[in-house]
Amino acid sequence: MIAKTLQALRNEANNYISQARTQEAMDVVAEWAHENNQAQLKRDINLLKGQLSALNKQQIMGTVSFEEFMREQAKVNVRLLDLLSTLEEKISNDDVSSQPEPIKASKLKILMLTANPTNLARLRLDSEHSNILQKLQGKQERFDFVIKKGVSKSEFQELTVQEKPDVLHFSGHGESAEYGVGGLILQDTDGREDILPPKGLNLLFRFFKSENVAIRVALLNACYSEEQAQAICAHVPYVIGTTLNIGDTAAIGFSTGFYYKLAENGTIEQAFNAGITRAGMDGADESYFALFKDGKKMSVGF
Repeated sequence: MIAKTLQALRNEANNYISQARTQEAMDVVAEWAHENNQAQLKRDINLLKGQLSALNKQQIMGTVSFEEFMREQAKVNVRLLDLLSTLEEKISNDDVSSQPEPIKASKLKILMLTANPTNLARLRLDSEHSNILQKLQGKQERFDFVIKKGVSKSEFQELTVQEKPDVLHFSGHGESAEYGVGGLILQDTDGREDILPPKGLNLLFRFFKSENVAIRVALLNACYSEEQAQAICAHVPYVIGTTLNIGDTAAIGFSTGFYYKLAENGTIEQAFNAGITRAGMDGADESYFALFKDGKKMSVGF
């Protein structure tokens, strides 16, 4: 029933867009999301509304040309319809057989790779490492934990193939494509930043798969890593990224909650929810974190 209603909504939104009435299209989608308890869709629509509002202000102030305005508005329209198509597909594919995957009972290997380039703001990665170890303490029979600090691109590739982790955890800086190339920031031979872009990540994780490295969870605990998570989600069952500059406190809080729940034998979804809850206790919003399962972005929260 909800899927049919969603299809009708998509048609209505598309009709508004064809009449250059993007704001009205967003309003009807936001109202539907509220009525159907689709919290993630509401948050995504609010972000798009903010983008459209900023774009309208730029046009009024004359800081963008008409052609630039139309091009950027078209991107907003495409994103809006993509959100509805993705949600429609998810709802139609959900059935009783789609249950959260439990963490396996045998020993789980966690490989934590960190990078803290000398020319960027220093991150409290040691604090995050200590908090994770504390949550796994006393459970050595269930977890293998390996950490490598200051990793380069080569080390990222080689260590992952060598260790063959179940959980690959990267902590460090990330960069949005809006502010440059975009990607995860590793370290070069001089200890300075060296960006691994989404295209490179996609190739890297495709390589891991070809090498029979069965990564089950990739946790990219770095700023602006949602784009990077999306780049690799076709190769890893579960991928976690962040939607903005989350800061040290939120990053450490998320890791603390995530590994606490894993240590309690929770499912990956439960561990993700525990992570956003712990980060939220320090003031972070749950929308700061993104979860991809089997190549699709999941709704955040419970």
